[in-house]
Amino acid sequence: MPVVVVEIVSEAPSVSMARAMLEACSASVREGKCELSTEAASEPHLADATVSWSDSTEHAVRIAVQGVRGGVPGVHQRVLRFKDTDVRVERWRAVGLTIATLVGDALPPSSSASGEAHFDDTGAAPGGHATTQPTQAVPPASTTQEGTAPPVVAVAPPASVGDKRLQDRVAPTPAAPSEPLRHTLWAGLTGALGPGLEQGSLRLGAWVDASFRPTAFPVFGRIGLGYASRVTNPGGLSVQWETATLGAGAVLGAERLHFEPRLAIGLENVHAAATDSASGRSDSGNKLGASLHLGFDGVWQFAGLGLVATFEGWQAHAPTRIVVQNHEVGISAGTNWAIGLGARYYIL
Repeated sequence: MPVVVVEIVSEAPSVSMARAMLEACSASVREGKCELSTEAASEPHLADATVSWSDSTEHAVRIAVQGVRGGVPGVHQRVLRFKDTDVRVERWRAVGLTIATLVGDALPPSSSASGEAHFDDTGAAPGGHATTQPTQAVPPASTTQEGTAPPVVAVAPPASVGDKRLQDRVAPTPAAPSEPLRHTLWAGLTGALGPGLEQGSLRLGAWVDASFRPTAFPVFGRIGLGYASRVTNPGGLSVQWETATLGAGAVLGAERLHFEPRLAIGLENVHAAATDSASGRSDSGNKLGASLHLGFDGVWQFAGLGLVATFEGWQAHAPTRIVVQNHEVGISAGTNWAIGLGARYYIL
């Protein structure tokens, strides 16, 4: 049985995506079957096809077919473009249908005198008689020799059928579900800016976070660690905040540009230190308390990286009052917020 050998020159797909492409190609190709170049058997090749995706988002793909045995010489190619709403497996099926269509377009419109042709690497049939590529047409009655059985005619769907199925794949109905998210594990680093004490300078800091999405649903778990500091004021008071959070969020929008609302519980430690410039004496203290966090991330994703803009607000169980020598010198508010800008790396 002749084989259409398919080579994927971009990043290797998942097994399920490759299988969907090969099944669609084999079901529509006029002769033989389709196999990956890494798994192709030693059977004679009908044609060679290459599949080149534009990038990991799989919004565009170039398909080229050449070396069609007995067909029109040259490279036969087509470029497909997809929308964010096109289901990923349907994109790969569309690639398989396109390969079959290009092979069918390159084959001649009429078959050889023998009803069932056999291919080998030299293009000759067993017995040394040259054969042409088998097609859908019925051989003329005059080619039937006396004492031999009538030719066996294999009828395959015309290329137009494959074209129609291709259109159905490339332009799915509006009711088709969105493409499943591909990444399941990522980590981020964000610089943050927000109010410090109720009076005085702002706090500056950074957050690190890691998120994991265990299912195909757009829901993920998230852990985060944060540190922020406020510059020492003229009175010798410095304040730092350390925070740990555990929560969950959701992904809204397309893969390239999407939004992630999230909710978390946290522990916040407020550390304050004061130094008397006159005597040189210093003292410090800590207060640990629970907090509730509400965050919102905007993510612009490209390849395995992403840029992240963040807003986060939180409510501590109570304000933290800083007292030095029986005098209140500052208050860390119970309700607070911060904005940030950072980067993300997709691990899986």
